[in-house]
Formats: sequence, C-alpha cells, structure tokens
Amino acid sequence: SKATVSVLNWLTHAHAHTHHTHTHTHVDVRTMSTTATKVNFALNSVVITGLMVCVVIGGVLMEEAREAALLLANTKELAQELRQSSDDLTRFIRTYTVTGNASYWGYFQEVIKIRNGEAPLPKQPWRNHWDLYISDGQAPREYLPPASLLDRMRAAKFSDAEMELLEEAKRQSDALIDLEDVAAHAMQGLFRPNDTAGLTEAEARAFSVEAPANQTLAMQLVHSIPYHVWKGRIMRPLDDFAAVSNQRVLDAVDANYRLNLILVVVLGCMLASLIGLLLFYFVKVRNDAQVTGLLTTMLPLRVVESVSVRDFGELRALASDHARKLRKSRGVVTHVEFPVLYSEFLPMAWVAFTDVVGFTSMCRGTPAKVVISILNELFSILDVEAMSYGIEKIKTIGDAFMCARLTTSELQAEEGNIAKDGALMVKYLLRAMHLARCVRNPVPDADNKFLSLRAGLHVGPVASGIVGFERPLYDLFGDTVNTAARLEASGRSDRVHVMATTMTHFGETVKDIAVENVTTQVELKGIGEVSTQLITAYRGDGSSTGAPADATYFTESYELRPEYSPAAHRRSEVHPLPPVPPGMTESAGAVYEVDPAQP
Repeated sequence: SKATVSVLNWLTHAHAHTHHTHTHTHVDVRTMSTTATKVNFALNSVVITGLMVCVVIGGVLMEEAREAALLLANTKELAQELRQSSDDLTRFIRTYTVTGNASYWGYFQEVIKIRNGEAPLPKQPWRNHWDLYISDGQAPREYLPPASLLDRMRAAKFSDAEMELLEEAKRQSDALIDLEDVAAHAMQGLFRPNDTAGLTEAEARAFSVEAPANQTLAMQLVHSIPYHVWKGRIMRPLDDFAAVSNQRVLDAVDANYRLNLILVVVLGCMLASLIGLLLFYFVKVRNDAQVTGLLTTMLPLRVVESVSVRDFGELRALASDHARKLRKSRGVVTHVEFPVLYSEFLPMAWVAFTDVVGFTSMCRGTPAKVVISILNELFSILDVEAMSYGIEKIKTIGDAFMCARLTTSELQAEEGNIAKDGALMVKYLLRAMHLARCVRNPVPDADNKFLSLRAGLHVGPVASGIVGFERPLYDLFGDTVNTAARLEASGRSDRVHVMATTMTHFGETVKDIAVENVTTQVELKGIGEVSTQLITAYRGDGSSTGAPADATYFTESYELRPEYSPAAHRRSEVHPLPPVPPGMTESAGAVYEVDPAQP
C-alpha cells in the first residue's frame, strides 16, 4: 500500500540520517566538551609540576646545606692540619737541637714530606698522629695515598681570599722551615757559605761549608725572638682564614635558610592549592554523581553514558549564539548544523500508550492538587511495575503514559525475541490496568470507584534520541509511535487495542493472548481504515512470574479480599503488588482478566 511504501521510505531516510547524526555527535560534541577537561588538566598539571619543582628545589637546597656543612668541617680540618703540622715541626726541631736525637730530625723531615705530598698521608691528618706514633712506634690510623696540603686546600673550593690567606700561611711556614733547617744542619756541623758572590741561588742555599757542630747556635735559632715572630706570621693568616671562611659558611647557611623558608611558603601555597583542588573535585564529583543519578532516573542508562552535562551547556551556548545572529540578521543567516546530543535507530520496538478513561471530566470538579496526587500515585505504581517487567518508560503527557520494549540492535531483532517482547508488553499493559483499579477515583458520585485505563500497542522500527537542551527528554519518533497513539485514542477501557496485523508478531505466544471475537474496522487519523482487535487477557503459564506478597501499595485505595490468592499474580521483588481489586476476577491459567460482569 502507499502507507507501507511511505513508511519504508521514511525508515530508510531515518536510519541513514540517524547514523550520520550519531557519528557527528561523537565527533563534534565530544570535541566541544574537551575544552573544560583540558583546562582542568592544565590546572592539575601546573599544581603537580609546581610540587615536583619544589621537591627538586628542596633536594637541591638540602644538598647545598650539606655541602655548606662539609665545607665548614673541611675548613676547620685543613686549618687545623696546617697548624698541627707547624707545631709538630717546631716541637721536633727544638727537641732535636736540645737532645741531639737524630730520630726527631727524621720526624721533622717526614712531616715536611707528608705536607708536600711526597709521603703517604695519615688518615684524618688534623688529629694527633705523631705523639701516638712516637709512644709505641705504631701508626694510630691507616695511611692514604700522598696528597699535598696545598692541593687539598685548592680542591676544597675555598674562595680566592681564603686561598690567598692559606697560601700566605704556608709561605710563612715554609720560611720558618728554612730557619729550622739551618738549626738542624748546625747540629750536624754544616753551614751555608757566608760569601755568596758569584754563586747561584741553589749554591748559596746549600749547606756546603763544614765546621764543628754548634748546638748553642741551633738552640738559639729555634728559641729566639725572631723564631716566635715567624711563628706569629704563620698564625695570623690562619686566624684570618678561620674568620673569613667561617663567615662565608654562615652566610651560605643563612642564604640556604632563607631559600628554605621561601620553599616552605611556596610548598604551603601549592599544598593549599592542591587541597583546594581536591576539595573542589570532591564536591564536583559528588555533584556530578547527583546529576548523573538524576539523569539516570530521567534517561536510559545507555543515553546517560553517552552524554554529559557539558554537552547540554554547549548546545545551549550554540543555540543562544545562533538565535542572537538570527535576531540581528532578521532571519537571514547561514545555516548552522546543531550537534545532536544522542540519537539511535531501533530496528524493532513495541510502543504503547495508556491513558485514564474519563480523565477530562474527572479534572473538572477535582482540585489540581488532588489530580496531581492521583497521577503521581498511578504513575509511580506503573514505573515500579515497568522496571519489574523490563519495560522502558518513555514519558508522560497529561494522563497518558508512554512506554516501550526496545530492541537496541539488529541482532536482537529476531522473530522469537520480538514475540517474547510483545507478550511481555501485553502482560505489562494488562497489569497496569489491574493496578489502575487499585487507585480510587476522586469523583464521589462516579460510576467507577477506581481508575480504569485503555491502551494502544504497536510494533515497528523507530528513531530515538534527545532533542533540545531545556528539560531534555529521551523520546521516540516515527510512524510506529503515531500508530500506537492513534490506537490508544480509539481504544476501550481495560483493553489493549492493536492492529490485526500486529497479532502475527506475537508468534507462538499468540495462543496465550485472549482477544474479543470481533475484529473491528477503525479509522485512524493519518493512517486510514485498519482492522484492529482488543486484547482482554493474557493466559500464560506464569512460569516467569513470582508470587506477590499480601502487602499493598496504598492501604486506603481499595478493600483487601481475604479470599484472594496471590500465587498466580506477578510480583516485583522490590515492591509488593496489591491483591485483585473489585471489578477483576481470577481465572484458571490466566494471570488476570477483567470481570465482564462489572461495568
């Protein structure tokens, strides 16, 4: 027929357009939504990088503090070693000149060799070595490779001023050694020539003149006032060196302390920022969880997982910008392709509409608050039962309740699955009519004391998605939806109105579906005259249902029937179902059916 051809053409176009739009959504909307994520990532990166830099700087400052401490210790050690070696030389030469014991002259020469790097260096040379060595002839500590005192001073990274003072002290010490050398040779009867004319410096300094040993001269040389003057010349630069080096180390420690103080402040700020960000994200995650939970109650889970709150905000911004351009250009503007938040093509779906019979007349004399309370009661029950049956609630429009059993992939759109889904929809709709009979009619003198529903059911392909951004809803679109709405509008109370051709989609389960014997010809708006049937009951074996409890949803909505047996009625594992209300009867092998004796 023409209607069939038009439906097929529409389906082909909808499928292609939906696939294109769905792909476009994942490209454009996701690209747009990455801006805030990049900003958040940049902020986190800055904070984390700052913390890492502070940690590195802290490590560097710690190393500098360690080096300053080592420099201070090394300064004291080298200065002490220079003074100790000078004192050892003085002590040995004086003992030699007084006693004439050649061993002390040997010790004297060994000290000079160690200081000049010509003999092994005792470990920790600033400590007492020779007193312990002389007492028992054993070195108190092991020896290290030779290293001159001057070289070790240069390797200690002293400043130029400090090195100059140390070198001056060493020059004075070397000069004093020369005087001590003269005294030692006088003990041996060797002297320098008095007449140095025509001699080289080496020849003038050589002890080439032999004469009787002069111990008195030797003792005078090492105990005289000039000797003490020379000793003071050694100690003066050493004392100045100690003061200068100590001040330099103290300055370095003070600078390191200031840097550490700045680092602590920066670290505190960074830590506070990190804590602030963590608190912000804690609140944000909690709010996002609340928003996601709210979206999950409003939208199917697969839709919630595919969109985010940012997507709605970006669509709002794009729409506002486009509307502003339209106002400025008086309607003439370049076409803008709006990103679709979510869309999909469903190859086969059972779509149903239900509404309350006589709802319009019921509203005329009923306060609005009571009407809202009754609809809330009714739709809450239907929501619970829909979750129990695996039916998706789509939306409510006034007193109309739209629901569907969706096949989200072509692999699921098999004949057996479609038939089972159809039977499930029929059971759910009849159950909804049962439950509506548990809600009192607010009109006091109404013929029906309880609400009654009528339903329209149809099957076919549909397009689904979210359109717009203000109070967004997941909705279904297509001829299948329109046909189900028309069938509901032309249906009867406590009946599920379907097209006669729909019965073939129930497959083997059609034998469990009770229908009125008469096939009716109905004129559906936009569709034409079609053959329809009214489903009155589902006579299944109940193998997939459980036994409800005796508790009820609303204790004042209907009268409990003690003789009622809930064993044949389906229940939700979470929400117990009410017993059969007045106007309904149980039948053998049937889940429920309408009592024809009741109006």
